[in-house]
Amino acid sequence: MAGSVEQHLAPAVAGALENLGWNGEDLAARDGVPPVSRGGNVVAILPPAPSWATPLVAAVLSRNVVDGGRVLILAAPATLAEWTLAIGALTEAGALQVDTAWDGEGASVRTAARPSDILIASPESALARHARSALHPDTFRAVVFAWPEQWVADEAVTALLQDIPKDAQRVALTARRDLLEGPDSIVERYARKAMIVAPAVAGTAPPDAPHIMSVRTVATSWAGRAAAVAGLVAANETPSLTIWTADRRDHQVIRRTLGSLRSGLALQIRDLPPSGAVICYDLPAPHQLAMLSGIGEVTLLVPPGTEDYVTRLAPTRRPLNLRSAAQAVVDRDAALRFRISDTITQGNTAAALYALAPLFEQFDAQLVASAILDLWRAQAAGDPTGRTSGAAVAPGGQSGPQSAARGAEPRLQPRTIAPVAKLWIGAGKKDDATVADFVAVLVREVGLERSKIGRIELRDTFALVEVPAAEADAIATRLGGITIRKRKLTARVDGGRGAPKRRP
Repeated sequence: MAGSVEQHLAPAVAGALENLGWNGEDLAARDGVPPVSRGGNVVAILPPAPSWATPLVAAVLSRNVVDGGRVLILAAPATLAEWTLAIGALTEAGALQVDTAWDGEGASVRTAARPSDILIASPESALARHARSALHPDTFRAVVFAWPEQWVADEAVTALLQDIPKDAQRVALTARRDLLEGPDSIVERYARKAMIVAPAVAGTAPPDAPHIMSVRTVATSWAGRAAAVAGLVAANETPSLTIWTADRRDHQVIRRTLGSLRSGLALQIRDLPPSGAVICYDLPAPHQLAMLSGIGEVTLLVPPGTEDYVTRLAPTRRPLNLRSAAQAVVDRDAALRFRISDTITQGNTAAALYALAPLFEQFDAQLVASAILDLWRAQAAGDPTGRTSGAAVAPGGQSGPQSAARGAEPRLQPRTIAPVAKLWIGAGKKDDATVADFVAVLVREVGLERSKIGRIELRDTFALVEVPAAEADAIATRLGGITIRKRKLTARVDGGRGAPKRRP
């Protein structure tokens, strides 16, 4: 690794860092590595992605693990897998043992014969291990607090810090300058008397930087970023396109995912591309986004937990929904959309709206429309003319929503209904949660098919969601730790006492 930073790192760690594309001239390395390697408490201002913290974590590992101490990395549940990959890229060449405490793991999970050198955990999963005497907190020589603004509450951290040695090194990462001052600041809570470093990496754009124009955003999971890039590349018509990353850790994954689409594309690490559109695989700092915006259209990938940062980073945004296979099918059914549009413009919807009004008070309009469309298609008889392939056939031979609006009763074919169970989920109206939020989490984060989501009853402090009974326990487990409106979810299969009484 070029520059004076190398002398602060263990050779194996320095080599791994260089392979990832970091050097001694990078601000995150130059400003952060020396004070961390000297053992001081440090607060670093960085965009909220583990890749940006790699140089600082390398310094933590070099000082503590190489000498026989242990390191605890506390992070939001949604980022645990990403942190596992980031630490793995730094420790491949060494003999360091890395362990991840996944949220929801049972007491039967086996632990190694000796404590791991590096433990990656959410505050809650670390506290759960501590409760069953599997954490060994007195052996930690350093703790990394990864973007605590993403955490729901501090109770678990407070309990952990009571048993972690007082002289253990504290390194806190944050993307918010406004949390560095005051009696309740990150410095006071996690890293007292800390040195604040790397303000240029996540600082305000310099006065002479180009104005940040509107950027496109794509919501995606951490693991789904490469697939999101492939979808963006396939839909892009710009001749010059650059994929911008913090380091090269995921470059091989991106190339494999793109396949034949990667022809003519550039993969850029931190520096500015010469021209053309840019897809930011890792979120940039404000001054970097300002520079990129002056070159071409910028698209930001937005994983869970980074939404607040993106809101502050780019006040003007254009959310983009990538086309899925299901959406493509809907788009091809132009005739169906035309018939619906025609019915609306004719104004024959008053009776239907009156009948549906109670549903609009309970569910989002999009979900009501989707359910009606599902019922409509359930009557399809396979008529090759298209009269019944996407429309309900009402008495008298009229098809589509127009006949339904005139009072015709649909005739549904009986079908087998799979048993359902209700999940109790600990977020509700007081958390500003909506039905759409629960659907999005179940589909995007849990991977449940939209058609398997049943009735969603939204209460003040919780929600009841119908899901297939055979999958209920697994879905409840996967929901644990996911956030809705900054509320970390807890979920369980409802026993019936919390369910509302149904009207006869």
